[in-house]
Amino acid sequence: MGARRGAMAQLPDRPGSLNQLKKLGDAIRDSDVEAYRGLHYREVWSWCNDLVAAAVRDIADLDLVSVLDEPAMVSVTGRAKIRQTVREKLQRRRSDKLPSIQDLAGVRIEADMTLTHQDRMVEAIRRHFDQEAEAVHDLRDGSHAGYRGVHVWVRLDEPRGAWFEVQVRTLLQGRWANMYEALADAFGRDIRYGARPTSPGAVPIVEMAQRLSTQQVAPLEELKGFWSGVRRSGKLNNEARLFELLEQLRYDTSGAQRIARLAHDLSDQSIDEFINARVNVLSQALREIESDVRSFSLGKGE
Repeated sequence: MGARRGAMAQLPDRPGSLNQLKKLGDAIRDSDVEAYRGLHYREVWSWCNDLVAAAVRDIADLDLVSVLDEPAMVSVTGRAKIRQTVREKLQRRRSDKLPSIQDLAGVRIEADMTLTHQDRMVEAIRRHFDQEAEAVHDLRDGSHAGYRGVHVWVRLDEPRGAWFEVQVRTLLQGRWANMYEALADAFGRDIRYGARPTSPGAVPIVEMAQRLSTQQVAPLEELKGFWSGVRRSGKLNNEARLFELLEQLRYDTSGAQRIARLAHDLSDQSIDEFINARVNVLSQALREIESDVRSFSLGKGE
């Protein structure tokens, strides 16, 4: 557990005692109230926003660009959960209590990086806030309704109550998450936790979105990381693995064999061009799906 440091040192303790916060959470869950016995959720929300702002400033001081092999923009943003979102979460998991919600305050970091760079970035954040290895939650195995990312659960001793979650995502992981969030707004928030949409017509759309993550984004990121390693080492030692990754991305067998053979000549740019083109196409497709779904949702509300 870490203590006050950097921007965190200027924060007061979280408002309310543990017991007050628990009772406020129960009241929000059961009665949709805004306050309970003098403690208003707006006070908690405002403090969490200050916590997020302090965390963002501290993380910005880390110079996370330095963990990447090539300069890239690193986006660091954050937010505190609004009361309605808190209520939905507490209703979904009734044993949870308000002060134990890890992502009541959340920071999100995204960059165009490989999975290896993502791991390095996570480690830099974990060490900066003096957290144990158990604070890292790797959600990239495809078993979370398609969501992929790495989360760091930061729990500081000081100021009191300074718990927040840092989500670290690659560019494609972030694009996919934004798209799926739009689907959740349109077809029900519970699809983020593996539930099927209540509308039968939404089922194939949600399943398609999940396949985009597991069958397109994941293998493309594996290929990008693999090829980045080849470029750093200056030699292709595993042509079979390269061929396997190309096939996973629906490259035809003969084409995959040809490009894998060419890859031994590192002056050839075929793999680089393939990766860049596929990333651009997939990124644009995810953004267009998100935009279309949000337009559809707005249309329903008119």
